Amino acid sequence: MDRLLKSYIPIYILIIGIQGFPIILQVLSYFILTKSEFANIRSIESFIAISLMYVVWGAPTLAIKLAALNKKYIYSLALKLVTIPLIIITISAPIYFVANSLYFYLHSNLDILLVTIFLVFASSNRIFSALIQGSASANIFVTRITASYLICLSIFLFSIYHFKNAWWLYCRITCELIFVIFFLNGLHRFENRTENKDKASSEQLIVLLKNGFAINSALLVRSIIDNMPLLILSKYSLTHNEVANFGAATLYLTFPALVCGIYSQKKMPEIIQANEKRYLNKVDLFKIRKTFLALGVSITIVFIVILFIADVFIKNLLIGVVPAMLLALLMPIKQLSLFYGMLFIANDKFKATVIQNLIELSALIISLLLIGKSTTSHIIIAIYIASIIGLLYCFIFGNR
Repeated sequence: MDRLLKSYIPIYILIIGIQGFPIILQVLSYFILTKSEFANIRSIESFIAISLMYVVWGAPTLAIKLAALNKKYIYSLALKLVTIPLIIITISAPIYFVANSLYFYLHSNLDILLVTIFLVFASSNRIFSALIQGSASANIFVTRITASYLICLSIFLFSIYHFKNAWWLYCRITCELIFVIFFLNGLHRFENRTENKDKASSEQLIVLLKNGFAINSALLVRSIIDNMPLLILSKYSLTHNEVANFGAATLYLTFPALVCGIYSQKKMPEIIQANEKRYLNKVDLFKIRKTFLALGVSITIVFIVILFIADVFIKNLLIGVVPAMLLALLMPIKQLSLFYGMLFIANDKFKATVIQNLIELSALIISLLLIGKSTTSHIIIAIYIASIIGLLYCFIFGNR
């Protein structure tokens, strides 16, 4: 048991520090800001999530797989992989300036510049984090992540208390930069330990870009699916209350999803290594799938109970509880989808993953377009549940 805790605590701290930190910031802002300000931040973060998934170009997933097979060379891999989002951001910069005159929430060229800077730092952190996960070296970075996390949390609390949501992007950029500094310090020490001085060549970058394209396409579509309901509701809803309620519901769900994600990200390098050496068999896969499903069911039950108790005792503080409970029922199904998606990645079936997600995205877009301005959070929840169930069927069928 002690060994199990020691293996999971470092990766838990790592994922909470990188992926969970924005969620914690938004939860804290929910209790500090007005509903209108909170709804605006949730909409902005949904747009940022899609943008971030686009610019990383599948590099984090690629990083986990490469680091799992080349543990001693993660600094060299970091130099190569971090170049991918820099190339994508450079190429895509004009698109962000065009977006200034369109629908999204960027109101000035300064905002676009801030988002671009944020994406540079945030994408680098996602890659560094993935390399550490894949190489199973999270224990080396625990102290650095904890220190940077506490510093960033202090900066955020000061900023949100004194400046409300006006300094949200400035605060996010500062926090991501601090994480980058701490990560680079740790990776530099790792370089000295492995004595590896390999540099990224143009040929290697082209290969990585090609490999990352299929991965990125699947993850980008997945990110659009997860964030589109909130963006659609922001566009058509007449009140900030409904956007805030749905935004709060999806925000609550990120915590159980994060717990499930920790297990899957801890398991992925092991599955990749076992698959590479032909150690995986049907019995092992059945046990892993059973664990994924059991974890999803257990977390769903605990989450719904906690939400119910919180709603009873602090009803005036919480919003979006009922939508959150309904969406929580999807957790076991999403866990199974995650399991089958992991098998796709382990077997390099990236194109199949793209096709499955595109089917779900198409169904979601068509449904929302047909509904149009009569869109409500309850209708979106029903459509989203149906699309997730459809995706699970596609994944199961694709893995046969």
